[in-house]
Amino acid sequence: IHTATRADPSINMPHAPAMPHHMPHAMMGPLILFCALASVATTSIPPNGVDVTTQSDVVWTDANWANDGTGAMPIGNGDATSSVWVEGGTGDLRLLLSKSDVFDESGQPVKTGVLRLTFDPPLFTGAPTQPTGFAQTLHLANSTVTIVTRTLTVRVWYDLNAALRNGVADQSAAILHVTATATARTSVLGPHSGIGVKVTLEPYRVEGRPSGLGAGLCDKPVEHADTVSTATRDTIVWHHYNRPNDTQYYTSTTSNQGVDPKSPGLSDAFSGRSWGASVSGTGLTGPDASGLSLTGVGLPSVDIQVTLLTLAPQPTEGAWLDQIGKVTAAPPAPPTNPLGCSGGHSAPCATTWDEVSSRSYIEVTAADPTAAVAATQITNHVAWDRYLSLIQGRRGYAPLKFNGQQFNCNNTGKGWDARDWGAGYWWQNTRQPYYNVLQQGDIDTSRSFLDFYLRMLPYVEARTAVQFDNTSMPITAGALYEETCTQFGMYEPNNGLGWGCNSPIPRPNGASSNTYIRFHFTGSLELSLMVLDHYDVTQSKDDLFRYLPIAVAVVEGFRQRWTEVNTTTGKLDHWPSQALETYQCPDPTSRDRCPTDASTDIAGLMAVLPRLIALSDGVTPAQVKVWKAHLAALPALPVGPATKTPTYSADKLEPAAAGAPSRHNSENTELYAAHPFRIFGTGKPELALAQQSYLERPSPCNDGWCQDIIQAAMLNLTDEATTQLIARAGASPAKGFRFGGFAAHYQDYEPSIDHFGFMRTGLDYMLMSPLDDAKRSLLLFPTFNTSMFNVRFKMHAPLNTTIEASCQHGKLEYLIVDPPARKADITVLNCQA
Repeated sequence: IHTATRADPSINMPHAPAMPHHMPHAMMGPLILFCALASVATTSIPPNGVDVTTQSDVVWTDANWANDGTGAMPIGNGDATSSVWVEGGTGDLRLLLSKSDVFDESGQPVKTGVLRLTFDPPLFTGAPTQPTGFAQTLHLANSTVTIVTRTLTVRVWYDLNAALRNGVADQSAAILHVTATATARTSVLGPHSGIGVKVTLEPYRVEGRPSGLGAGLCDKPVEHADTVSTATRDTIVWHHYNRPNDTQYYTSTTSNQGVDPKSPGLSDAFSGRSWGASVSGTGLTGPDASGLSLTGVGLPSVDIQVTLLTLAPQPTEGAWLDQIGKVTAAPPAPPTNPLGCSGGHSAPCATTWDEVSSRSYIEVTAADPTAAVAATQITNHVAWDRYLSLIQGRRGYAPLKFNGQQFNCNNTGKGWDARDWGAGYWWQNTRQPYYNVLQQGDIDTSRSFLDFYLRMLPYVEARTAVQFDNTSMPITAGALYEETCTQFGMYEPNNGLGWGCNSPIPRPNGASSNTYIRFHFTGSLELSLMVLDHYDVTQSKDDLFRYLPIAVAVVEGFRQRWTEVNTTTGKLDHWPSQALETYQCPDPTSRDRCPTDASTDIAGLMAVLPRLIALSDGVTPAQVKVWKAHLAALPALPVGPATKTPTYSADKLEPAAAGAPSRHNSENTELYAAHPFRIFGTGKPELALAQQSYLERPSPCNDGWCQDIIQAAMLNLTDEATTQLIARAGASPAKGFRFGGFAAHYQDYEPSIDHFGFMRTGLDYMLMSPLDDAKRSLLLFPTFNTSMFNVRFKMHAPLNTTIEASCQHGKLEYLIVDPPARKADITVLNCQA
């Protein structure tokens, strides 16, 4: 294998990018340059994001006949969520309650509770396939479920903004509303005698039962029951307290990996954590002797409030009972530009659904009549997937769980909380929905995501220092976020997925027991690039100063990770390493059995270091000097001869320079230089090299977390990207699930978040691709098939830029850029002005 030194990736592009020789149209897709933007006039009024989103509302005209939650519609406020459905057999309204900061004694994300509401008259009568005046609608633009029958109209929604506790906005609290009124058509059926309703809590955790969650944990977990209060009047109250004696997850995990759990700056977020909810409503009385039910009879209307509250660790469980009664609904709030407040989980921005839904949209229609079905599917999945990201992540304490999200259910018969892959956060999967949030203008969602990893930083620093202590290259300062981690930055505490149980410390060269993630720290560099991209878009110095320590600690960890020089190349010797989970290091003492110069980490450092060096705020001259030296010392990206017919180039990218003889997973590691690290792309140098590498990728794949669609979109492979876009959008929902936005199991667990998340990322790059030059120039429609599809979109870009554009039948209908001066930095491709 020979190597090629990468050129400076920044490039200005006033003209069309040079095309490599021997590039057939069928693989490349058309690239037509139109850049006379000054003459473009607005000939049509852009749509409102609310209107575009509403087009994808979901309507069901029969109840779901299952009782396992697969027939639910999802609602939420960015932190708390509910699965909402009507049982066909009973006509009861079912609610699964979830919250982003609810975790049990073993760190497992679990439901807050399960409610059943029985109405009189019932919401549904007759066989599920024989509807009688029934319609259930999911309104995406305000996250509300409306159920209309011949006798009742029921609405279910969350307060969008954080509830108040002691008069102050409190992210740890949320309020769900359920209202019911008589439908206007009731008069046709006879006099209205009032509405009856029974609300029942259905506890499902059993004290002392072996838990099916957290399979493989070093300490076998057991369930602990919730506590239901029988002393409250006209209110159902239940809570769960992670009793310290039952909660050893944090202490045992950190200790097993050599970290003192009581080190300064570290704390246990699980022991003493308490969470639960209360239910009350006008005219409801009770509860019964069990404390589980409230009833109301002959009510003119129904107005039920479910209040959810989570408290950080407390010495006793009495604190939660004292605080639940002090939560009140926040008053209506005017729209707030998310750039104008600190945002995130700890200080959520007050806003309205109109503001959130109007931030962005993508509406695809058919330019070719044969593409009509595909266009509708693409538009729907863009709306549905962004919606799922918003209702779970806009101010979430923890990121969306790739393996079931907050909408996992009892579809397997293993309980409401069951999910494959447990509580850990796999970077490969966790990152996926967050690659879209900046383009959507969902800055609050981006902040919540970065806050999670910022809280984790001191734990990762502590673990990194211990892991590489007593090795030939100790890391005394820095942070290497591992591929699979707990919320507190440790490897997963089990033998199969993480560090291993009762494992000796130190390990050879700091190796964990799991070879799939042994030296897999590439996600650290992705995270660092996301920090820098966040600043690029927002231009918020407050955010830069807040999140920059992540990137600084990561590059320092990598700098200290490899300090020896390869005497042949004169560059740093990146060994022992590995390329993601695919090219592993089974023996960290053998050059033949452990990769040298893995392309993934080299590409990541090539992407992050220049961006850090270019910062004018938040960095010191001394830091910049160190980073420049590190960048200059990096080994070149490994390159070898093409093994197939040189369609684009005689060379291709390699996964590593040496020591990578076999594959153990299906990641196309060499293409990380395209996505996520953007070294290669349309309008950037050596595009042909990356295109040949894509052509020869070992594992073609277009589902779940596979990145092919994104890489094709970035590498000017229009036809390839279009084919994959249509296929992804046409995928059926998870088996047994009714909501079309819930993706199948694929590599994760149903409903998974990856499949349609990466579809959206690919579409984003088809519509708007960054050149990553000093001016933050952009290409519009670089790989969007304008002969097959029309599109109108509103997206967000670096330098606090908003772009609204429309390409109809290959012609640019309008282009609106804010601020207007940024129009000079935009080049339009494949759409005639």
